[in-house]
Amino acid sequence: MCLILMPNSILQANTASFITQIQLKNIIKTYNARAGKRLSLWNKMMIKATGLSELEQLKAVNDYFNRIKYLSDKKHWGKGDYWATAFEFIGSGAGDCEDFATAKYFSLKLLGVADKKLQLSYVKLKTRNKKYSSNHMLLSYFTTPDAEPILLDNVNLRLKFASQRPDITPIFSFNASSLLKSKHRGKQSKTEQYNLANWQKLLNK
Repeated sequence: MCLILMPNSILQANTASFITQIQLKNIIKTYNARAGKRLSLWNKMMIKATGLSELEQLKAVNDYFNRIKYLSDKKHWGKGDYWATAFEFIGSGAGDCEDFATAKYFSLKLLGVADKKLQLSYVKLKTRNKKYSSNHMLLSYFTTPDAEPILLDNVNLRLKFASQRPDITPIFSFNASSLLKSKHRGKQSKTEQYNLANWQKLLNK
């Protein structure tokens, strides 16, 4: 049985493939042949990463997705904020920070990394680069609950500990099973509520 790359349908798999031929054909039909090649390369990366250590898996997944083009939702989808599935991200060949972070998250879960080790982190990005918004998302990996997280990011392409990223300010983090809330005067911010709604929509796709 092959894996289907969908947030709420993670299946048991062998190491033969993480996609089906039907999925590959559908990607090519929906997008183009280059999209099919991107998906095939993702599949090869995942198969190879199956036998690696978790740190090596982090690097493999991070490197693969960071080769995809960054593009704002407005330019890419014609919407102010759209959270694409991993297949949409790979197929369309572009996405914004949420797409990078969530695609890495689901890929690592497919490789068997425990959900409790992975958190999608909403941060403020201190940068003069006009390409990226100050409102930013990346993926955090924790070897243990109290460990300093390793960050998987599409702005700084290398794996780094959080202490090595003075250019970001963490706001809140979450994953499929929990939410680490950041309080602003005791209340959830509107931004937090908005992003969680998009996260729930993505989980339900």
